[in-house]
Amino acid sequence: METTTQKFKRLERIRLVFLVLLIVCGLVIIQIKLPNPIIKDTLIEVNKFGVYTVAAFLLAFATFWNLFAKKKFTHTELAIFTDTVIYLMAITLIVSFTGGTYSLFNFLYFLPVLNVAAKLSLKYSITTSIIAAVMLSLHIIGNYRSIGLSDATNLYLVNLFGIIVVTALGRFLVTELTIIQKKQEYLKIEQIHQLDKIKDEFVFIIAHELRSPITAIRGYLELINTDSKTKVEVNLKNLLNKSFSTGNKLASIVSLLLEVARIETGKISFYFQKIDVRNSIEFILSSMQKDIDEKFIQLTIQVPKENLVLIDKERLEEILIILVENAISFTPEYGKILISSQTTDKHLILSVADSGVGIPEEMKSKMFEKLYTENTNTGEVKIKGYGIGLYVAKQLLLRMNGDITFESVLGKGTTFTLTLPKYWAFGK
Repeated sequence: METTTQKFKRLERIRLVFLVLLIVCGLVIIQIKLPNPIIKDTLIEVNKFGVYTVAAFLLAFATFWNLFAKKKFTHTELAIFTDTVIYLMAITLIVSFTGGTYSLFNFLYFLPVLNVAAKLSLKYSITTSIIAAVMLSLHIIGNYRSIGLSDATNLYLVNLFGIIVVTALGRFLVTELTIIQKKQEYLKIEQIHQLDKIKDEFVFIIAHELRSPITAIRGYLELINTDSKTKVEVNLKNLLNKSFSTGNKLASIVSLLLEVARIETGKISFYFQKIDVRNSIEFILSSMQKDIDEKFIQLTIQVPKENLVLIDKERLEEILIILVENAISFTPEYGKILISSQTTDKHLILSVADSGVGIPEEMKSKMFEKLYTENTNTGEVKIKGYGIGLYVAKQLLLRMNGDITFESVLGKGTTFTLTLPKYWAFGK
């Protein structure tokens, strides 16, 4: 596919070829003895040497400018405007050498004016039109005595009207091109969205199909691990414990992928109900107590009973699991985790704070991105983060009239803050 740079260079070559053809045609025309359209029984006086000189200059300038000089300009619009002014000056000389006001080459003023109006901003278009109009007026000053002020003025007004029409046409074209480009960009975005939707549907299917065998593996491992009649050596039992733990993590990742797919494809539903947040916290912590005890983490809950919110219970517990698991993972042994709450008129503010490794500055802006992973060394601790969990938490909360934010100090810990809608606030 042709890049923008390649396309620009190709257009520049076409423009140079067009200029060469225009000069050749002009040199042929001045060889013909043409009658003066204004003064009867006279011919147009042509200064051939002057025209040859200007033609040679234009060819040399166009070659040098496009190959060398234009590259020095960092501002593309200024570069186009600069060479347009040079061309207008050359056109003025050619018109002067071929009859002035009644020259057959007056139409050349329209070409650079149209080029600028169709390519550059409004200020450059107006400036170019004014310059062309001023240069046209120079011919009136030089020719009005021979053809009369009235005729010269009429010719000037006709050409001026042409410049105005061409400028308006150029601006119209650039507006139409902008609309077309926006439509093309919109179509490209729509295509990308369609591809994303197909991808999310694929993830949804894969995650759904993987969940069943993973659940079966977990069940077999749990059966072997808990069956008192089965005689298992200590090393094998430890291996089974690790296998069961790994199976849980794998199931958790697959569940998150499934949740992402539901969110992206709009196949997620919510059942809003009155929930006591303290009960949900205690419920999810009961399944994590072993991990907390293994790291000797001091966990404190400062959330009173009867803190009621209007939310989907299953989704809230899913979010709490994500946050508490992260806190346990990134908090070293003998660290602390504090789950606390405060209330406002309409919201319950729930915080999960840890004394862990914290989050580096370069990662903070990416914490809620989908499928973001990054490993970062922070002193003696290596962080491995799966952004998919926090992405799911953020998206679920936004769809339940809530939100999530965080504050973190590297080496001192992180606090995630949930904003949950209070139950009674919706009754008012």
